[in-house]
Amino acid sequence: MAKVTMVSSWKSYSMEKNEAQERMLKAADRVDNLDWRTREIEVEMAQHEAQCEERWKTTFNRLTDIENVLKKVENRIITASGSIIVFLAGVIITLLMRQV
Repeated sequence: MAKVTMVSSWKSYSMEKNEAQERMLKAADRVDNLDWRTREIEVEMAQHEAQCEERWKTTFNRLTDIENVLKKVENRIITASGSIIVFLAGVIITLLMRQV
């Protein structure tokens, strides 16, 4: 009877060992999947960073162009305002000279 118990305990030890190996293989597969997913995420992040960098460059270039246009508009307004002030000053001086 003791001999049968030993064989049966050996079989259970063998089954436990196989189950442990299977669990280890499954865990290794999960780690491999995580490594693969990690690499995939790193690639996606690198692509995202490159796209965002290009978008920001485009945005800053457009903002620079808008600033230049606004400076031109501001210069034209200042020039027009100066011309109007000089014209009105001339009109005032002319009216004052006629009255004298």
